[in-house]
Amino acid sequence: MPDRRTVDGLVSDLGRALGLDELALDDEGRLRIKLDGTEVLMAFDAEDDALWLASDIGRIPASLRDDMLPRLLAANLAAPARGPTFAIDTDTGAVVAMSELLEARLDYGDLEAALLGHVGEAERWSAAVAGGADPAAPAERLRGIGAGGVIWG
Repeated sequence: MPDRRTVDGLVSDLGRALGLDELALDDEGRLRIKLDGTEVLMAFDAEDDALWLASDIGRIPASLRDDMLPRLLAANLAAPARGPTFAIDTDTGAVVAMSELLEARLDYGDLEAALLGHVGEAERWSAAVAGGADPAAPAERLRGIGAGGVIWG
C-alpha cells in the first residue's frame, strides 16, 4: 500500500510530466486536477494507505434513471479491482466515478495508467449518464500524460 511520502513523490512526478512543477497534495492529502476536461480529485487515505481518484460524471436525467441505475450497479459488479465503481452523492445527486489504488509498490507508471483509465472511463460514463452514449461502447484510448495534459492515441 502506498504511503504518503510515496504518493507525494508520485504527484511531484505527475506535476513534472504536466509541466506543473508545484503540483502537490494539500495538508489533507487532496489534490484536484483537470485532465482532458475531466476533473479528478486525488485523495490519499492515510488510515488505509490508499490513493483514491474520484470524478463527478454528472446527474442522471429523470427520464433515464430506470435504465441507467441498473447499468451503473452492473458496472460496479463487473469492475476491475482498481475500479472505477460508481456512487451517487445524496447531497447533490451527482454520479461519482471512484478508483482506488492500493498497490504496495505503486510507481509513476501505475499512477499514470490509473489516471488515464479513470479519465477514459469517467468520460465514457459521463456521456452515458447524460443519455448520449452506450456505456458498453469502448472508451477512446488515452496514450499518456504530457505537458499539454492527456495524449490521445
